[in-house]
Amino acid sequence: MGCVRSKEDKNAALKYQPANSNATPISAHLGHYGPDPTLMGHSPAMKSLNNSYNAGASLTPFGGASSVMAPFGGASTSFTSVAVSSPFPGVITGGVTFFVALYDYEARTSDDLSFKKGDRFQIINNTEGDWWEARSINSGQKGYIPSNYVAPADSIQAEEWYFGKMGRKDAERLLLLPGNQRGTFLARESETTKGAYSLSIRDWDEIKGDNVKHYKIRKLDSGGYYITTRAQFEALQKLVKHYTGIQLHNSCKHTMVHRGHRRSRRK
Repeated sequence: MGCVRSKEDKNAALKYQPANSNATPISAHLGHYGPDPTLMGHSPAMKSLNNSYNAGASLTPFGGASSVMAPFGGASTSFTSVAVSSPFPGVITGGVTFFVALYDYEARTSDDLSFKKGDRFQIINNTEGDWWEARSINSGQKGYIPSNYVAPADSIQAEEWYFGKMGRKDAERLLLLPGNQRGTFLARESETTKGAYSLSIRDWDEIKGDNVKHYKIRKLDSGGYYITTRAQFEALQKLVKHYTGIQLHNSCKHTMVHRGHRRSRRK
């Protein structure tokens, strides 16, 4: 994701993810366009769900034969900056393509579209570099939107609980922030296995106190996902819903960390 910049600037956006929750935001360097919310420090918001995380679920651990869930190992990787172009490049062809807004955006020019987080768009043309021509499903208006503020509707990137390239240590720091309860969770890319994901969940026990457990989500050759081969799911969203929807024996309420509103403060 990159700095919010004018449509005339077709250079690759700068994708930056802070190494810690107190990271100083990078300022935009072109005209009156403000900072990309994806560049700001994490300021998590909490959303309660009417379901629970099953801390006692019987699953095969990673690297062991026990029937009790156990966190998997793996070295932490700090966040780095990577130069990238539009996250979903290419001409939109073959039917209607819908995207959803991840953050609020206020138009800077008459050609831009203002929108709120959750608004949906039909992409008309995504060949304009980091700025795409779109039609708002909510208002019917047409204009340009910053491509790093949106994600394909129903995709993993559009989920509130998905944090992408977040490291293990950063996930632990975020989940252990004051105010987060036992059962708070997020999903992220695996640091150790390409194409896999990790489900990180805040837990508590008498020995460790507050802690975070990590479960590796592997991908099947057929395209499905699993933590244990006994329970396989065609979509990552269905897997997460399954494991966060099982009723806890102690009725611990389940919550998730989500991206929240990040225009001026930024998982």
